Amino acid sequence: MRSRYPLPYLCCLLVLTLVVLSGCELDKECRQDMRVRVGLRLTGDSLRLSADSITYEHVQYNNVGPMTIHGIGSDSLLADSADVSSIYLPLRKDADSSMYAIEYDGETDTLTITYSRQETFVSLACGCAVFATIDTAYCTTTNIDSIKIANSNVTTQQETHIEVFVHKE
Repeated sequence: MRSRYPLPYLCCLLVLTLVVLSGCELDKECRQDMRVRVGLRLTGDSLRLSADSITYEHVQYNNVGPMTIHGIGSDSLLADSADVSSIYLPLRKDADSSMYAIEYDGETDTLTITYSRQETFVSLACGCAVFATIDTAYCTTTNIDSIKIANSNVTTQQETHIEVFVHKE
């Protein structure tokens, strides 16, 4: 008795099915770090006193000394008496600004970062990430001399986005 489907057709159908199924990639787990954090690089400026004058020198330190950082509007402790030269702080996903209290030498400064948020599709397994573009950054100047936006695009990459210049004696 003769088969209804000849063997060459069945082989072609099997090869075609294997080709189609091998082209599908099933993302079962997200292997990418999805945390979006703004990177701060902390450098110190130093005052040099002499008998005739006060000179102000910019000296980059590896770390500026023990520092405590809190997120304002949340009860999160981001750094506790840590000697840091750089730190990565989370941005709020539900607002267009984030505020941080930075304690250094017994004094507290407030750093405010305003940004625009963009939801970006990463993959099926990872979903979306909320990237940000920094619009402005400003702070009180008790211990912080000045700040500078070095890179305004905040993604999941660990980069320096804001340079913070701290008075150090």
